[in-house]
Amino acid sequence: MKTIRLFNNHILLTICLLPLFFISCQSESEQDQVNCGEVVCTLEFRMIHIKIRNAEGGAVALDSYRVVRKDNGSDLGLEPEQTAIQNMRETGEYLLIDDSFSEQLRNSEQVVKFEGFKDGEMIVSEDYTVGADCCHVRLISGNPELVIRG
Repeated sequence: MKTIRLFNNHILLTICLLPLFFISCQSESEQDQVNCGEVVCTLEFRMIHIKIRNAEGGAVALDSYRVVRKDNGSDLGLEPEQTAIQNMRETGEYLLIDDSFSEQLRNSEQVVKFEGFKDGEMIVSEDYTVGADCCHVRLISGNPELVIRG
């Protein structure tokens, strides 16, 4: 009689835990799908910069740069203010993407290419994968610190 009761307890326990097993086995993409209408975002405005240095560690002042989508070559049209551009040249830190693209990139990824120019020639070209959650852009892959040699 004790064996049957123990067996019944195991069956009951298995029946109770089985649904939990199936719930936890959802694919990552199913778990990551979030209803952004239910998310409360912070008011901060995030910007992702990349640092460009010379071999000695000094900031590289680009004459111009652009960020283009790899899939179709279109320029993202980042247009920092003149004071921001001057600051970028002084620090060697250039804007790759910011939260003005968060809705366009929401719950997805996009490969972009950063192209930097000096004296009329391209001296840097680097690919980055960027994306966004419900609120903010993020850097998924790519080197945030580049060294220009020569």
